[in-house]
Amino acid sequence: MPKSQIPCPAAASAIKQGAHEVGPPQDEDVGHHVTFGPTRSGASFYLTMVIRLPDHEKARAALAGDVEVLVDLHGGEITGRSMDDEITLCERFEAALPPGEAEAIRRDHAAGLHLPGADEQER
Repeated sequence: MPKSQIPCPAAASAIKQGAHEVGPPQDEDVGHHVTFGPTRSGASFYLTMVIRLPDHEKARAALAGDVEVLVDLHGGEITGRSMDDEITLCERFEAALPPGEAEAIRRDHAAGLHLPGADEQER
């Protein structure tokens, strides 16, 4: 992993030693600037990642399990799951929208506006 992508000193030592370490406390400076999407309080409550899983089924299961453990350990909650590259899929949906529509949707989402049809029951 390039040094610029190592998230914190604890992760750097874990990578070097092959060990598992718990990251620094939330209020500790991790040595890099992290920006999360805006919310009313100024910090996003969500993080979306796309991880290309290894080919080996046991490694895939171990990686997924490790992510779940880390999320639970640090007080997060997994609120959605997909076995596809949802970011690329969203980019494809965005490309199919009329010009300006994706930006309008982003503004509505940032403002916390209700998602049309979200309360309807699927039939």
